[in-house]
Amino acid sequence: MNRIQTDTQHEIVRQLVMAASTAALYAIDHPQVIRLCNAAHSSIKAAMGSEAEIVMLAIGDELIMAEIPMKGSYYSEKLARLLKARGIGHLKILQPVTLAEIRQLIVTISRVRPGGVDARSSENIRYGTVEVRHSDVTGRDIAGFEDLLEDELATLVNTFERIAERQPFEVSGITSIVSGFVGAIRNNFNPLLALVPLRQMDEYTFTHSLDVCVLNLVQGMSLGIEGQLLTEIGLAGMLHDVGKIFMNASILNKPAKLDDAEMAHMQQHPRRGAEYLLSCPGIPRLAVLSSFEHHMQYSLAGYPSMHSDWQLALPSQMTMISDIFDALRTRRVYQTPKDFERIESLLLEKAGVELNPSLTRNFLKVMKRLSVEL
Repeated sequence: MNRIQTDTQHEIVRQLVMAASTAALYAIDHPQVIRLCNAAHSSIKAAMGSEAEIVMLAIGDELIMAEIPMKGSYYSEKLARLLKARGIGHLKILQPVTLAEIRQLIVTISRVRPGGVDARSSENIRYGTVEVRHSDVTGRDIAGFEDLLEDELATLVNTFERIAERQPFEVSGITSIVSGFVGAIRNNFNPLLALVPLRQMDEYTFTHSLDVCVLNLVQGMSLGIEGQLLTEIGLAGMLHDVGKIFMNASILNKPAKLDDAEMAHMQQHPRRGAEYLLSCPGIPRLAVLSSFEHHMQYSLAGYPSMHSDWQLALPSQMTMISDIFDALRTRRVYQTPKDFERIESLLLEKAGVELNPSLTRNFLKVMKRLSVEL
């Protein structure tokens, strides 16, 4: 995201907060409130341009807009708190949003009434909640995933064989598989139970990539994300580690700690993976970003090293959590699998430094609510 886009988004947030704060003191038809509503509507329309929608997520005190967490801003934190206080976690503004709809949005987020605000969606403004969507599945029947694997496994294997050979591949085949995962989850199958049969495959990179895809989808769906963006978040998880095909196998499988030279070699895989994905037709930008960013860490202390104002994409931050979670629960030549309590403790230690703290807490809440035996 370039500087102009970032500044425009911060201006939209600033105007919404100022309009809501003013409306909380005066009537919605006060001249100052009218002026601020008009300014917010104009900025939103100009920022959208040819885009179909603007999506905001409020997670804790953090506001995420256009898949990018807006850090260090009084106005973004204020808007996140306003939305949270009204029970709104997911706000979508669609073309062609009207001034009347923006004014009603301001009314909705400016006042807290007994019993909560009646946040009713309009044609071009949609409200949702950020919460764990829990199904009552108690058995271990995952027929939906088993059927999907039986039908599509050949496509998956062929795709990963082409990846292993460093050949370009068509993304359409695996996109349909990710969509199948989404459909199975929505049909009330407990998604994390699918990690068990997938892990019976011999190739770690293959199974790990599928696991991270499923875990990303679980995170995305728990945040109210849907449609094409949800599919791309799944693809980002599936393709995040493709850069390892360019790494020395002896280093990848070394049962001991890597030395400095080996670590420097390993740290090239995010960049190599992003470059490879750019050579493949139809790969979503978010998948390329996740391949490049998934080891950068929330604090940007990881690799590749970037300037301090670099803004991590939301799918990259979700992939970081899914990646570490699945790696910790997997038996490797250098590691025994850890139980959930130990993984939870480790993830919480990393929250705020290596991992986005709000996303990490939400992820752990998802794990507990799904009650999966790890």
